[in-house]
Amino acid sequence: MQSVKKVLVVELNDDPEYQRLLDGQPQTCGMRAGKVYLKPGQACGQHSTAEHEETLIFLSGQGELLIGKEERFVVGQGKISYIPPNTVHDVKNTGTKPLVYIYCVAPTAKDEGRCLAAGGQNPQDPKNPPILAEFQGKLGGIEKFGKIKNFLKKCLQNSSQHI
Repeated sequence: MQSVKKVLVVELNDDPEYQRLLDGQPQTCGMRAGKVYLKPGQACGQHSTAEHEETLIFLSGQGELLIGKEERFVVGQGKISYIPPNTVHDVKNTGTKPLVYIYCVAPTAKDEGRCLAAGGQNPQDPKNPPILAEFQGKLGGIEKFGKIKNFLKKCLQNSSQHI
């Protein structure tokens, strides 16, 4: 079955500010994405994506992912982070250069059993902390798309299958 949505390609700009990439419905099946630019010492602000899960893909800089009031994870260039639904979090630039990352927020599976049957973890499990992973090599320039293309493709496929 072919999707009624159209393929989108969005150019990342080099502007030192927020850039909206995907707006959610009706542009997508529900996924939203944007590029965040944080100056040294700046934070995005504590928030939750409610029933949505979120992935952060760090393109440059270094910082800290704060979960609730006590958990802290080191993040920065070459790392990604998965944040389960209903998780209060914040990202803060702890470095001396800008922290730049892409966020992807997507609805979760309405039928959690399908997600778990496909090998996923229960995102509601409080013992399931955010997953951090290192990319192989450095992300830089247009090459970053080659290194994360498969990851983003899986995100898009999973979110559209489970809506």
